Amino acid sequence: MAIYNEYGKLKQVILGISPRLYPSFDLPKTMLDGLDYLTILQYKILSIIFKNRPLFSRPTNLIIEELEAFNKVLKEKNIIVHRLEPILPFENEPPGLIQMYARDPVFIIGKKVIVANMAIKMRMKEDRGYDPILKYLDTNEFEVIKMPKGDNIILEGGDIIVDHPYVYVGYGTYISTLDGANWLQNILKDEFEVIPILIKDRSIMHLDCCMTIIGKNKGIIHRDSLAVLPQNFNNFDFIEIDSTPRKQLGANVFVIDPETIVVQQRHVKLINDLKIRGYKVYPLSFSFNARIGGAFRCTTCPMDRE
Repeated sequence: MAIYNEYGKLKQVILGISPRLYPSFDLPKTMLDGLDYLTILQYKILSIIFKNRPLFSRPTNLIIEELEAFNKVLKEKNIIVHRLEPILPFENEPPGLIQMYARDPVFIIGKKVIVANMAIKMRMKEDRGYDPILKYLDTNEFEVIKMPKGDNIILEGGDIIVDHPYVYVGYGTYISTLDGANWLQNILKDEFEVIPILIKDRSIMHLDCCMTIIGKNKGIIHRDSLAVLPQNFNNFDFIEIDSTPRKQLGANVFVIDPETIVVQQRHVKLINDLKIRGYKVYPLSFSFNARIGGAFRCTTCPMDRE
């Protein structure tokens, strides 16, 4: 068991959940500023009405339905799917949870399991939902490493893209930091080279909201979101998306194996571009999850790929 890239045949994965206790919407202003007016208004209204209590059941059920449709596809491909343990906030913790996005609190590079130091205080408790899975990984010869708690050394899984011998780390927004990338290089030593990528649009939460790698020298990218790209991307065949699918998290796809990929069904042009390149595409509805800030890659934490 190990993770050395984003596109090898998937064998085991963690998939997020959506418990009834829902986010308190205590999100950074820089993220809200990057959203459209109606979405910002929605967040403001919800933050007042639902600050200390769950959302109505219908929006939660719609998100659960999308997650379970995705889960069905994964199981049809004979992938072992692990689910997070539902948790509740302790009395001294901020209210709200976002347990849909399993990628961020814990991520795996090689045989190292990194328990993240997260940027949004509301999310810092989410790693408790991984406790049974961490014990399972520990018995399978993984090394579990907890990041130090500090304001400068911050990393979340959505900013981490693995493509051995490289690990790309997004930074420059309100989440992961350059100090976090430097810390990661010290942990990985000579096994990987950590390459930071500056995200110049500060409203973007994570690197995988505007770029991901889908195969050997293949990827999806919104170039305007990023500053100077690494030189080793010069040989990549990137599918380029514009600002609308970027904001709808079109780049946030999930690769099941080198020929198979899960994409939001509303991104027709991206689906056609992938089919032209020989991919088998599973188009799924995922717009309700995407409204909260994440799509297929965000909801998954791969544990084992070929």
